[in-house]
Amino acid sequence: MIPSVKPLPYIEIDRTDTIRSLGNYSESSITMYRDSSYVVISNCVTSVNNSNAFVFDSGDIFYAAIGDKYGTAESPVVTISPSSFNSLSDWAMADPTQGRICFRANTTSEKLANDLGNSSSKTYRMDVWVVNTNNETVLLSQSDVKMNNVAVEVS
Repeated sequence: MIPSVKPLPYIEIDRTDTIRSLGNYSESSITMYRDSSYVVISNCVTSVNNSNAFVFDSGDIFYAAIGDKYGTAESPVVTISPSSFNSLSDWAMADPTQGRICFRANTTSEKLANDLGNSSSKTYRMDVWVVNTNNETVLLSQSDVKMNNVAVEVS
């Protein structure tokens, strides 16, 4: 018997540097598949070799996007809105005030499908941002995303 609901994959990105300083961000590589949904989790720490949680303010607003058009106003192929962050149904331990953030990345957009076209895969960049309570926009992390296309779509 095939279960009707399967668990979402979790991708963990560990922070390894100071978060509130502009220009400081982690780099990692992630593989995703088009026409899927992912939960990305991150345990944010204050500095390299430090396990102290980075504490976000309760009013901080997070957002992320996946794209490959640098320096343009063109919209990304995947947009992750603030409402997709820190859902306890995605990760029961999500708590920005304890340095634990998560978000759901949905790779089912028509824009992504069109951009991939007939390619088997393409590398994009995923940026995760926070607008803190001082209204400063801060880049939290940047990751390469290898987006694998799917050969068969199930509807």
